[in-house]
Amino acid sequence: CDQFGILQTEDCFFGCMAGACMPPTNNTCATPADLTGGGPATVPYTGFTNDYGSSTLACTGFTANGPEAVFSFLGTAGDFVTARLSAPNVDTSLWVTTTCGDGAACIAGSDSGTVEEVQFVVPADGTYFIMADTYTTSPSGSFTLELIISAPICTPGDAACDLNGTNVEACNGSGSAYDVFQCDVAGCISGQPTCITATGEFPAAAIDANALGQ
Repeated sequence: CDQFGILQTEDCFFGCMAGACMPPTNNTCATPADLTGGGPATVPYTGFTNDYGSSTLACTGFTANGPEAVFSFLGTAGDFVTARLSAPNVDTSLWVTTTCGDGAACIAGSDSGTVEEVQFVVPADGTYFIMADTYTTSPSGSFTLELIISAPICTPGDAACDLNGTNVEACNGSGSAYDVFQCDVAGCISGQPTCITATGEFPAAAIDANALGQ
């Protein structure tokens, strides 16, 4: 109950006991919280401490003097990952590593304000660590960490003419989408695939979709 006798509900990410939320279990690298199944995770800042703040410099370009929460996920090579950290009125910092707490093993990092987002392609099968960090030394309230893991929909560099035969569609470098490259009026020829010039020739300068997709 609050001071007005009104029942309030609070989500307890780590469970509830005796009418109160349980303290966090992922304060350090010893016991990261597994987010392989996705998210989002909304967690109060209460109970977290600053253990790895000096390591952020190598990953985000800034130190983070506030507490951090440690999460992990099991990645598969080629997966496209989006991680997003947000907290109202808190200067957040987000970094992902292959070695927990070590900014030198950085995969991706962001430190720009109250909302941070990183996107990357998983380089190899294994466990990756997400540090939900903050520059704010005594943050209040809760933070929300979202994790989206998508299997690639295409092989980077693969390309083909579109259904109309007018443009080249090339798989982007992350394998997450096809980029469309517009050909001239002569269109695209299947099997190359490259754009045809207006004269129907294939000069060395023709658009090479396989190269564009890298």
